[in-house]
Amino acid sequence: ILSLLAVFLLTDTYGQCCSAGNPSGADGSVSGTRMKDLMVSSSFRHSLSNRYYHNSSPDTAQNIKRSFYNYQNLSIVYGLHHKFAVQTELGYFYDKVQELNLDGENLRLSAQGLGDFSLNLRYIPFFNVVPFSLLVVAGGIKIPIGDFEEEINGVTIPISLQPSSGAFKYNANIFYSRKDENS
Repeated sequence: ILSLLAVFLLTDTYGQCCSAGNPSGADGSVSGTRMKDLMVSSSFRHSLSNRYYHNSSPDTAQNIKRSFYNYQNLSIVYGLHHKFAVQTELGYFYDKVQELNLDGENLRLSAQGLGDFSLNLRYIPFFNVVPFSLLVVAGGIKIPIGDFEEEINGVTIPISLQPSSGAFKYNANIFYSRKDENS
């Protein structure tokens, strides 16, 4: 764990996203769902980017003045067994926008539509009540079902504005929580 932490803390990373792809989904719960329990949740996300960087310095020559999206997701979790649950998630972009300034002309590019569909399985190999201790292992796939070739006036819009990422994604995660009796 310390080695992994050191890799993340000592490695320079540069990331700038102009609303690309779909927001990562999560229903906020990592605990198990009891057998035959159904949990339905929805969330709304607004993201705004109005500062851009080249490496770690502000990029003032950027043509994109700002970009933003408004996204709603629906998540459904169903308990197949007291140790297994299946989770699905689907989202919709109400709008995904980039405002540009090209040669002194202000342009607005936008798209909307379904995002990607995710299907995940959760397994709880270890759960203890006193002291509370929980280990959850999960994995799944994200499938591009939304539009990926949106056009404006016959021109395909940038990838960063497409409602779907256009790519299959696999994910795996592990979560461990422990709380002592006095907390």
